[in-house]
Amino acid sequence: MSDFFFGDEELTEEEIDAVILEAALRIRKYGMEMPAIMALESFKPLMFVGGEMARLTLSPFFPIFGANVDLWGQKLIYVFEEKENVEKLVTLLEKMSTGEYEEPAEEPTEEETVEENSSE
Repeated sequence: MSDFFFGDEELTEEEIDAVILEAALRIRKYGMEMPAIMALESFKPLMFVGGEMARLTLSPFFPIFGANVDLWGQKLIYVFEEKENVEKLVTLLEKMSTGEYEEPAEEPTEEETVEENSSE
């Protein structure tokens, strides 16, 4: 993969998978799995070019909406320039739309663990 947007740092596989999962969950939240799959399959051959165009035209406006939007937008562009990541998203969306996907159980946060231990 190419260099990450803030220098030589690259996203790890875990970070890439987290971005893909977050994107899929946001698409699922609005019930748009099938339209998203159709769009992604249609535009898959042009993802790299689309990523570069987004980097050129949209990236300058991300900071206006705050650091979180800037970082999230940059990560989305970086992750979905790669066809294999688009395929991972399509596969995940297909599983979600057919009911095969089971959300992983959330691990308790440190605060919840401390509260449970203090109440005992």
